[in-house]
Parts: sequence; structure tokens; C-alpha cells
Amino acid sequence: MSIAPEEVGDATVVVPSRHVGTVAVDDRVVLVDEEAGRGYALNPSASLIWRLFDGESAIGELVDDISEILGVPHDEVHGSVTGLASFLGELGLLEGVRRSVASLPIDIEYVDLDDCGEVVTVPAAAQEMPTFDSRYLAAPPNV
Repeated sequence: MSIAPEEVGDATVVVPSRHVGTVAVDDRVVLVDEEAGRGYALNPSASLIWRLFDGESAIGELVDDISEILGVPHDEVHGSVTGLASFLGELGLLEGVRRSVASLPIDIEYVDLDDCGEVVTVPAAAQEMPTFDSRYLAAPPNV
């Protein structure tokens, strides 16, 4: 059973999704969503919190520990930890938290226009078209 990102709370046990890899870069973590083909560079604070999402501790326990160890007010830590968990869940990086529609993986299928019979008229001003199909892509792939 999954919950909506806004339902993440003290009793939520945060479990990173199986399709998310991590790359450590100094004191930061880059999350790699292998399913969606996206990467997310976390700042040092978020990287620390991500490392604490062990799939065993509830958010309330993590907040208590972080607040005590760092001497930061409980309310500030609570807002940061639950906010991060909600955000990462919305991106589809956590098990049991529903991903938002905007972060769903997309498959792009390239079709040879000659094979599908689509008539393409190239205006005279566009005779020197780039090497990628500018009608569908804003920039060449992998830029």
C-alpha cells in the first residue's frame, strides 16, 4: 500500500526505491533514478538525511536523533526531514510513496517518417535543418 507524498509523517519508515542508485561526491550524494533516467544532486544536509533513510527507522525517530545530536530545534528538523521525504517520494525515489505524474518515466520512440508515411513539408527558410528533428526536440539528445 502506498501513501501520497503529503501523507509522509512521523510514523513513516522511509525505504529508498530499488531503482535508485547513489553516487557519493565529497559530502554530497547524487541520486540516480535508473527507471526514469534522471539524476538528482542533493545538498550536504539532504545527503546526510538520505543516508539515514535505512528502511528501519521512522521519520519521528530520525528527527529526534538529528535534533539532539546537532542541537537544532525539533520543529526545524521535522520540517526538513518530512519535506525531503515527501519531495523524494513525489519524484518516485521512495518505496511506498506515490510518485507524481510529472516525474513518471517516459519512453521516447523515434519513428522513421518514411516508414509511417507522414508527409513532411520543409519550408524554404528551414532548408538547413539541424541533424536532429527540431520539431520534437528542443536540443539534440544527450545535451
